[in-house]
Amino acid sequence: MRFHYLSLIALLASSSIAFAQGTAPGKARFDTAQTAFEEGDFESALSELRAAASLAKDDALLTEIHLLRGRCYAAFGDTNRANEAFTSALEFDPEARLDPARVRPSVVELLDGLRERLQAELSIRSSHSGALVFFDGKAIGVAPLRTSVPIGKHEVEVRTPDGALWKKQPVTIRARQAHELYVPLQEQAPEPVPGPVAETPKVFGLDEQKPRVDPASMKAAAEQDDAVRRVRFFADLRAAVEPMVDPVGVGGAFGVGVGGRDLLASVHGSYDGEDFGASLRVTARLSKLLWIVGLHAALEAPAVFLDSGFGLGAGIAGGLDFAATRWLELFLEGSYRRYFLLPAPEPGAPGFPEEHVVTSAGLRVWVP
Repeated sequence: MRFHYLSLIALLASSSIAFAQGTAPGKARFDTAQTAFEEGDFESALSELRAAASLAKDDALLTEIHLLRGRCYAAFGDTNRANEAFTSALEFDPEARLDPARVRPSVVELLDGLRERLQAELSIRSSHSGALVFFDGKAIGVAPLRTSVPIGKHEVEVRTPDGALWKKQPVTIRARQAHELYVPLQEQAPEPVPGPVAETPKVFGLDEQKPRVDPASMKAAAEQDDAVRRVRFFADLRAAVEPMVDPVGVGGAFGVGVGGRDLLASVHGSYDGEDFGASLRVTARLSKLLWIVGLHAALEAPAVFLDSGFGLGAGIAGGLDFAATRWLELFLEGSYRRYFLLPAPEPGAPGFPEEHVVTSAGLRVWVP
């Protein structure tokens, strides 16, 4: 019997030790990484942080791990990976911040700009269809609705047009997640007004309720405001390579356009060392691979001006775009163009090829 008791005690002790070892290393590895970072050994810090992230289970600790990862990559000058690490931190805590007294201002701005730029999908339903929806005090439409909103802590208010039923509800929006919110409406006591309020003359019939609002006009105004907010002008500059010709063709292009979150229209001028060209493009953003890296596709109508005439064509393109900041995007693209030359060249005669496969990369600058 005594042997069984001793065995049980040993088993419990070993389980406790194993449990402690399973939870403590995440914090221990993070502390080691922090020491390495402060000593300027960023490679060792990143190695320890990868180990810590694989062990940690607590959202607060994972947030700190990814924030320090971002600072390491920023110290290397790798903005892309710094953005990816900061996005992971904001996924665990959308209110995560860096101390400006301890962190370089450029790195603090990188995280703050990312927080302002990141959005997530929010679906709002209510017990009363047609109720007005406000997000942080701003009208965004009529329930039910689905929209994109900034990450972070916010307040949603839903109320009937006559103001008789209403409710305010806090919501935390996290990156890379879809959120659903159901708001049941009920009569609420008037919100307390702080401090003394000067008396105003009462108008019979209007003191007992909030002003009536037309849901249709509010929804239209909210959609119009959202559309205007998203549409901006931009300019882009690209370098292009045509690898399937001999010798390999190299050129560049400059374009200006207007666009929003999902659709862009632009006009471009190009030069490849021999011929000038122009094109009209319509580009659609298709989906996100990561939160700040997306796919796009484009249709274009190119023209080329030759010594012997000119050519008109049609083309398709597709590629990746990366939002480096709120006003700067980088992109990588492949395209195919088919030209119809005027006058038509003689069969087999050397000259400008009718088919072109082009790889290009560049940057797009948005006007604030």
